[in-house]
Amino acid sequence: MKVERGNARVLTFVLWSLTMWSLQGQLPIQEARLLGEGNIVTVAGVVTNGDELGLIRYLQDAGGGLALYPGTGSAPGFDGVQRGDSLLVTGMLVDYFGLLELNPITSFTIIESGRPLPEPIEATPAELDESLEGCLLRLICSNVDSPNGLLLGGQEYLLQHFSGEEFDLYLPTGHPLSGSPAPTEAIDLVGILSQSGNYQLLPRDADDLQPSACLYFSSPPVLSDQQSDGFQLQWQTSNPAGSMLRYGPTPELDFAVVAPALSTEHILSIDGLDPATFYYVQAVSFAGIDTVRSAVELVTTTSTSSGAIEVYFNQWTDPAYSTGQTPAGSDADAAAQAIQERIEAAQTSIEVCMYNANLLSWRDWLVDAHGRGVQVRYIHDDETNNTALSGGVPFPTVAGNIGSGLMHNKFLVIDADSPEDAYVLTGSMNMTSNGVYDDYNNLLVIQDQALAKAFRLEFEEMWGSTGLQPDPAQARFGEEKTDNTPHLFQIGGMPVECYFSPSDGAEAVVLDALESADESIEAALLILTRNDLAVAMKDAHFAGKRVRAIIEQTDSPGSDFQFLQSQGVLVQDHPEFGQFHHKYGIVDANFPDLQPVVVTGSYNWTQAASTVNDEALLVFRDAGMANLFLQEFEARWSEVTSVYERDFPGTLGRVFPNPATDRCRIELSTEREGEWRWRLVDLLGRTIAAEKATLPA
Repeated sequence: MKVERGNARVLTFVLWSLTMWSLQGQLPIQEARLLGEGNIVTVAGVVTNGDELGLIRYLQDAGGGLALYPGTGSAPGFDGVQRGDSLLVTGMLVDYFGLLELNPITSFTIIESGRPLPEPIEATPAELDESLEGCLLRLICSNVDSPNGLLLGGQEYLLQHFSGEEFDLYLPTGHPLSGSPAPTEAIDLVGILSQSGNYQLLPRDADDLQPSACLYFSSPPVLSDQQSDGFQLQWQTSNPAGSMLRYGPTPELDFAVVAPALSTEHILSIDGLDPATFYYVQAVSFAGIDTVRSAVELVTTTSTSSGAIEVYFNQWTDPAYSTGQTPAGSDADAAAQAIQERIEAAQTSIEVCMYNANLLSWRDWLVDAHGRGVQVRYIHDDETNNTALSGGVPFPTVAGNIGSGLMHNKFLVIDADSPEDAYVLTGSMNMTSNGVYDDYNNLLVIQDQALAKAFRLEFEEMWGSTGLQPDPAQARFGEEKTDNTPHLFQIGGMPVECYFSPSDGAEAVVLDALESADESIEAALLILTRNDLAVAMKDAHFAGKRVRAIIEQTDSPGSDFQFLQSQGVLVQDHPEFGQFHHKYGIVDANFPDLQPVVVTGSYNWTQAASTVNDEALLVFRDAGMANLFLQEFEARWSEVTSVYERDFPGTLGRVFPNPATDRCRIELSTEREGEWRWRLVDLLGRTIAAEKATLPA
């Protein structure tokens, strides 16, 4: 029956097109669209909406759709065009925020009114593209996400499709659905595909939102338990259904557990598995002829490792803020020694991803390990000096991410095949003299085999092989990488997440952490240029949460430092000696009952880190971990907001005029040579101006 309706629709349009073609030699809509912006075209079709969407109209023929907007210079009377009008129209093709439209409308003719509309094309969110823009579509079995339970004009709403994909619904101001309750059950949605930076479906009235009897995940599958010999997933369905977990060591999913009893609540467990082992998993629910499947995900069993996590900072921290724990080290020597000890303890293998290194001691530790028979594989960025390697090393190396992106990782994987000896060392620290001794950085040393295997899997994607020698033909960096590692771990009883950029959506993870804040956010950043992260911090500030940030690079192109300042957020630059190289955020550190969060790693909060660089991001959901990072942050905050008085013999200073209104002059006369730095601060400790100068001896 569906096929017959489709054939009838095609026949109707073919006959209609033949009668219209003789009118003015107009182009089919798809051919007109291909001409692109700036061309004046004549097209014909049936109008699929009226004034419920405002002034704009959408026209559709047998092959495509097109928006029509009566902008300045348009023929009068276009607002009288209604749904079902058979229209011949001429205008200029323009691009409006991604939407191709005719504007202005130089002429139009209503050939006939009351024509039947085209049958909506059934589509999924993944199929929304330019070929369907302007067409009437149907997306079945979708759920509307409305925070206040209403549909309001001028608002965009996120819809969850039964396939697991998402798409946007938009209601213009004055829409007939504005103020009506949002559907609480799944709907079959009809609407016109438009665009405003992203694709949007535009319903026309209540008839475009019909109840759906489909089966879908009302709550998506989540990993609810992890053990060394298995794991558990749970989810909910819209209707009672049976359930199944398909799983296996490969994406073919060779095994399954089945629970045929009908229910809307589904909890399935798999046991008898190996520790620290990765498995592909898919959740399935079925009822009658309906079946819904989740995406195939990679999950891991837990390790039998100790799960010990050591946190090092290479600069002093403030123990006054400790709630019982202190970092494993708070100076550069302790951090360097921790790295040395782990390399010297390596038994079989070391994988290194290090953006830059110039410390000869670092090279010597790795060369000595290689001399003991340890397999060493090394990836570095192709654009950095890496002088530690310039004299040649006896193990294979790869210069990674050739092009616009950076191989910006800073991690080591040690003995990943050993439950007792497997370690991951990562953080923000490069193995340079500045990175270890002068800049402000953090280092994490984690004894967990599952995490070590995940980092090794990421390494080997860039290495191109699992063997000693790299395979450049198979190696993938930057945008070529895939989301191929597990993300959820239990390490020593602590929930830990791991994401690699740009494939794994690291930015969305950071955004989710910021938006989860109930009381406070602290951010310690080299740079911030991602507007959505800055807006999340601003929104938290206006919601009454305490938001503080320290940012090193305040004048970089696209920096959000001034934006945060203008919004009243407590944000400071870092004029102190040494680069503030951290990339961490803390959420609700002083509220252990709220499950505080720490995000850290090599991932800068920038466009490049999100889209082209190779990066690592770790997420810790633990109050103790948050407190360790808070001790570091408070130490830095005191440095950039406190005022100290210090006498320099033989130094004279003069400020005039004093008091000043909008400007003043500062003169220093001193017998002390070398570099001088000064800051002018207000009573709140905020930097008003800063400068540095070198005085000759």
